[in-house]
Amino acid sequence: MVYRDLATMKEAETVRTRPLVRLRPGYLQLVTGPRAIFVYERRGRLVRAVLDGHAFQVGLDNRVLEKWQEGGQAGLRGRHRRWLTPSAALELRERARQAAALCLHQLESLPILAETGEGKAEVARWLARASAYDEARWQADAAAFARVYSPISILPPDQYDSLVLQATLGCSYNRCTFCSFYRDRAFRIRRPEEFREHVRAVQELVGEGISYFHQVFLADANALIIPQRLLLSIFEIARRALPQLANPGIYSFLDVFGGLRKNARDFAELSALGLQMVYLGIESGSRDLLRFLNKPGGPEETAAVVEAIKGGGVAVGLIFLVGAGGRQYREKHFQETLRLLSELPLDGRDVIYLSPFVEEAASEYTQVAEEEGVEPLSENEILEEVRRLWQGIEAIAWTANQGRPRVTLYDIREFIY
Repeated sequence: MVYRDLATMKEAETVRTRPLVRLRPGYLQLVTGPRAIFVYERRGRLVRAVLDGHAFQVGLDNRVLEKWQEGGQAGLRGRHRRWLTPSAALELRERARQAAALCLHQLESLPILAETGEGKAEVARWLARASAYDEARWQADAAAFARVYSPISILPPDQYDSLVLQATLGCSYNRCTFCSFYRDRAFRIRRPEEFREHVRAVQELVGEGISYFHQVFLADANALIIPQRLLLSIFEIARRALPQLANPGIYSFLDVFGGLRKNARDFAELSALGLQMVYLGIESGSRDLLRFLNKPGGPEETAAVVEAIKGGGVAVGLIFLVGAGGRQYREKHFQETLRLLSELPLDGRDVIYLSPFVEEAASEYTQVAEEEGVEPLSENEILEEVRRLWQGIEAIAWTANQGRPRVTLYDIREFIY
């Protein structure tokens, strides 16, 4: 995750002469210079890097996302991102491989911090695997990923390092005008035996690298819509997917209309099996804007679902689009979203995600907006709405005595798995 990259970047600033090797639960970190860090999972596969202030995240499909903050620009306006070209990704992988080979060669003279209690011999084996991770391995990984998974279209931003298990494929509704993530597939629920085989295939795909994962994300779009009795069986299988953990946390998406089918007792049953947080795509507190987006639900339905989830002892992650509906809906979206949030029983376990609206060319949303004369907001105006809504949320005085929900950015353009 980006937060870990930034933390390790600060550590790297203190290194000026020789590399530092750090072995942490699930991954090996090499600090090879004042502004160079490489992180590998147990197979020796590069998972992320920080070079000269730029953070690189490596997906299981071999794609690489580069993120950086523009010099002198703070906050949202200074955030930048791009996908590396295949040749640039190859260069990064080779640089990481060579860094591991160099550290292996110099291991006897390098400082080693083994937080796992493992010794130098294990560090040597890890570095040997990383230095041998050639392009043939990378290409085999990408091919295996394509066989094991249907497309993973989106995840919450704090779930990019989770082990994704697809209990469902697609979205049971799949008619929101702003969303095209699942238009390429029909919704389907995996039966327990099929899901068990999927889990086995995922475990085989990641191999020893499974120790890198510390929680499970149950996909796809609204997997918790599965009927409760079947869902309990799915959870029993999912909670055994990470052999290094006795009781891993489980996270998943749900939608408001699907959430109305479950009650607090249902969520309490899932909590007992590991469910930690339910992510709800609320989008807005304005029923009029939701109708424009062809999104079922509204503030009353949202409140009922949130109360049921919280009543079952599970945290919520509430996702709001910012900028959808353009100028016509801007003020109503702002005011009614804040009103909705102020009435929800949120606490310090919960998270509110603000997601800048990204309009796809020739999308259904674009067609409807043109038909209704909706004028879009510019990118800078959307960022200003993010700032304004963020400040409005921070000003809410929640009555719960268990802390305040956290507010964070959810930029779908930075998704990678």
